[in-house]
Amino acid sequence: LIEAMAAGTPMVASDSGAVSEILGDAGLLAAADHPESFAEKTLQILENRALADTLREKGLARVHERFDIRRHSARLLAVYETLAGPTR
Repeated sequence: LIEAMAAGTPMVASDSGAVSEILGDAGLLAAADHPESFAEKTLQILENRALADTLREKGLARVHERFDIRRHSARLLAVYETLAGPTR
């Protein structure tokens, strides 16, 4: 999902697991156990250029804001520093 959003692909994804947390409002969720739901959501994107453009923009912004490697590395380093405690 993250790679597809970073590439500017409007997303349709399953509504199960952590997918909705990753996708946020940057894509459409389809019922995991209903293939028809995936088809309907995909058609919405294909038939509505404004929707596709909005999802594309939201996906790119979400990747930049939440999944940027520099930000992720800085957060991870902060966790390690907290766990390590004060240095001498």
